[in-house]
Formats: sequence, C-alpha cells, structure tokens
Amino acid sequence: MKKIKIATAIAELLTVATISAVPSHAGTVIAGNAFGGSGGGSASCVHGNEMFYGSGLPQYFTITPSISSCGYLYFTVVGAGGGASGSVAGGNGGLTTGAIPISSLSSNTLTIIVGTGGIEGVGGGSGGGGGGSYVCLDSQCNTVLLAAGGGGGGGNVGTAGGNGGSGVSAPTGASSFPQDGGAGGPGYGTGWWYGTPFGAGGQGEYYSSSQYGGNGGFGGGGGGYTAAGNPGGGGGGGGYSAGGGNGDYWTTNYGSYLYSDGGGGGDGYCASIVQNCGGMTGAGGLGGFVSGNPNPNGQNGYVYISW
Repeated sequence: MKKIKIATAIAELLTVATISAVPSHAGTVIAGNAFGGSGGGSASCVHGNEMFYGSGLPQYFTITPSISSCGYLYFTVVGAGGGASGSVAGGNGGLTTGAIPISSLSSNTLTIIVGTGGIEGVGGGSGGGGGGSYVCLDSQCNTVLLAAGGGGGGGNVGTAGGNGGSGVSAPTGASSFPQDGGAGGPGYGTGWWYGTPFGAGGQGEYYSSSQYGGNGGFGGGGGGYTAAGNPGGGGGGGGYSAGGGNGDYWTTNYGSYLYSDGGGGGDGYCASIVQNCGGMTGAGGLGGFVSGNPNPNGQNGYVYISW
C-alpha cells in the first residue's frame, strides 16, 4: 500500500514539473472581444506584412486576432504619378508613412485604395493626374487614416505636373484656373473631368482621334484637357481633401503661341491616431517621362502594411 502511495506522489510531482516547463507564448495576449465581439479566447502575435498594388478596385485588409495581438500596424502609402504630355513630364506621387495602435481602431476591416498612374495626353492634350492612395477605416472608406497624393498631369509645351503631397508636406504646382484642367480627388467639382472620390479617375477631354487629354488614374486623378483643340491644362492628382489643382493654358502677348501648365499634385494626410507620421512630397510613383520612368504614363502607387 505504501509503495502505491509513493508512486502516485512521484507521478503528481512529474506532472507539475512538466506543466511548469512549457514556455509561454511570445507576444501580447489580447481578449477575444477586441472589436466589440463577445466571448473569450486569446491569440499570440504572428508578425507579417502585405503589399497592395494598383488594381483599379478597392481592396481590403482584415485584422485577425494574431495580427491584433502584435499591437501596431505600420504603413507605407505611395501615390501614383501623373501622365506626360508630349515631352513634358507628369508629377510624381507623394509618400506617407506612419504607425497606428490597433487598439485605437473601431473596425477590424481596412479599405485600401491604391492609385493608378495618369495616362499621357496625345496631340496637344495634357496628361491625366495620378490617383491618390488611401487607407480607410471599415469597408466604406468613410474615415481616411492615411493618404498620399497623386502627381499632376503634364501640360503640353508648358510646365510639368506638380508632385503629390505626403501626410507632413504640401503638394506642389496647384493652379488657380479650375476651368482649364481636370481636378482630382474627393469633394472637388462636378465636371466630367473630375475624379470620383476614392474611385475612378476623370475622363480626359476628347477633341479628335489625334488629340485628347489623358484619363486620370484610379484614386481620384483628374482627366487632362485640350481646351477645344488647343493645349489644355494637366489633370490634378488625386488627394485627401480636394485633389490637386488644375492646369491652365495661356497665350503669349503676340497671341501666336499656346502653352499649358501641368496639374497640381494631390495632398496627403495622416489622421490624429497615426503615430510618427512622415513621408515626402514627390517620393512616390514616378510621373510619365520623369527620369527613371521611360514611359509616358505615370507609375502606379502601392500600399505596404506590416505588423
């Protein structure tokens, strides 16, 4: 009888020692109702990353429990470049970076809008503006968290498109002549050349099969203009608040030459919950015929998320 009791005691001690030797999971443990759901449970952090490229459609990122337990999401948001007009370059997109504490998000779904490059203008038409790139809270994009502006389209025989802005730096090249070029971005105008907020780019103005403005890129890029057969202003880049300014066209004192200016770059943005907001004007997708991009169309943007 004593031998049985001793054997039982030894077994219990071995069991306790085995349990104590099991290592705890690395990373922060979170509750199962981090986004308002019910029930318990926990998950450990599994680090990773995801890249989103321009597709012309909204894309979605889901914050799983294993991602949420990592604590932060880190973002690199790049706007698209504007299209060229002849040899005149489009503007570069902007670059915005930042980190967001996952606990500050009220939804586990983020909408990703990746801007696509503006299209070149042909035969005197100006280039279309590049689309802005955005990260939005939930699946409706009602709340923008980060944005990088698109580059403006190049003006025919005139100035290059302006560069898109970041969350901490202003865009360049905005013009004060909204009637002469396509504007990009949310909340700016109702003309056919205007980009749809967080959506399709504006249509370039068509004068003939050999002369037309370039279409704006997805992400609110504005369409290029031809000014009724004359050189027209470049499309504005898509941006957070109102997109880039339009290009304009003008004549010399002699009235014998026509020039058009490039569209302005779209603006960038960081919401108040974004930490270490950074970036740079013009550090995103290259505009058409910008050094390093031999193509007349602007380069697409992208969005990179890591955790």
